[in-house]
Amino acid sequence: MGERIFEAQETFSDEFKSVPSGTLGAMIRFPRDDPRFRGGITLSTGPTHKIEYTFRGIPDESGFNRVEYDDGTLVRDVVIEEDGSLTPTALEESSGSYKLELPMEFGIGVSAIAVPGLLLAASAHIAEWKQAEYSGADEGELRASASFESQYDDKVRYHLGAEWQVPEVAVDLRAGFYTDPLPFAGPRDPDRAVSEDNPLVVMTQDRYFITLGAGVLVEDAVQLDAAWTRGTFERVEGQLKEENTSTRLFMGLSYRF
Repeated sequence: MGERIFEAQETFSDEFKSVPSGTLGAMIRFPRDDPRFRGGITLSTGPTHKIEYTFRGIPDESGFNRVEYDDGTLVRDVVIEEDGSLTPTALEESSGSYKLELPMEFGIGVSAIAVPGLLLAASAHIAEWKQAEYSGADEGELRASASFESQYDDKVRYHLGAEWQVPEVAVDLRAGFYTDPLPFAGPRDPDRAVSEDNPLVVMTQDRYFITLGAGVLVEDAVQLDAAWTRGTFERVEGQLKEENTSTRLFMGLSYRF
């Protein structure tokens, strides 16, 4: 029948259950009355996510959902045997659940009123991603198969920001910069040695964001806020080079009692 086109599809449907998390913190300020300097520390508990999944696909590694020949003949849901023959098979559907325990995060920050109306702030946040782990993993390791200790790196996020209260106008102008590095370092298959077809993920540029924003106070009670962010990162995984840029716009409305 000549040339053949093979197509195999596997689908996962994930449902994340909401879980509580908490943050403890402490702050000092100086001077006590009308303080101009503040410093603080925080400790955030790592949330635990319960994830329920459903898998659909052909269980055999030699199975294909669609085989098309160059004469137009089409065969669906088959397994290719060692002799090249095709054996009909059925799609498998399985479901399960597991828990993902994310790491705790420690933060430290400072702020200062440089001149009247101008606030400067900086902070750092440390997350030990190597301490993340799965619990209640699915038996087939369809989803909960990552090795955080070997595939992930601990990361530190940095934040810098400034806010200017425009004199005689109820407007706050804001600008900032922060880093949000991706913790995944590879390789994709933790059970195989690093090689050309199972490479490490090299960040040639860590993910960072630039932010601009403004807030307007209306009638001493209603606060309108708008923010714009633009972020980018670059990474290389073997022969694959990824360049990513994202732009987001946020709007907010709050009422002060």
